[in-house]
Amino acid sequence: MQKFKKPLSLLLSLVIIFGIFTIVPLSAGAKDSISYLSRSWDAETQSIVDTEEWVEDYYVLSNTDDTIRAANNICSIGEVAHDSHGWYVVNSDVTIKDFIVQGDNVNLLICNGAKLTCTEGLVCDIGDGGYVHGLNIYFQKGETGE
Repeated sequence: MQKFKKPLSLLLSLVIIFGIFTIVPLSAGAKDSISYLSRSWDAETQSIVDTEEWVEDYYVLSNTDDTIRAANNICSIGEVAHDSHGWYVVNSDVTIKDFIVQGDNVNLLICNGAKLTCTEGLVCDIGDGGYVHGLNIYFQKGETGE
């Protein structure tokens, strides 16, 4: 019986470890979808139309003394890069040094009750060819973000 005890305990340990590693990625880092208002012009009714849409992949901004360089898919804070999918969310009162847009499709969502303060500014860089990079700013239904 001693011969089987060690391999059996090793096998059991591997099964437990494998089970933990297959479960953890499913819940680690999961984020909720966040709603925002998208506005468009209806030429037929000559009015602005609000549409509630949802974003699932985003980077949540937090307080930092560093510059945030926002690109289409990558957010650089100091020397560290984060995946953003082009969406940056402010869901609390956040103070940052500055927010520099360096991509064509950068979206900033300021949630209800949240406030973004850029102590040195919010800048849209000039890209290759001399065009200014674009920034879309969205709010939620209550429009209480600043």
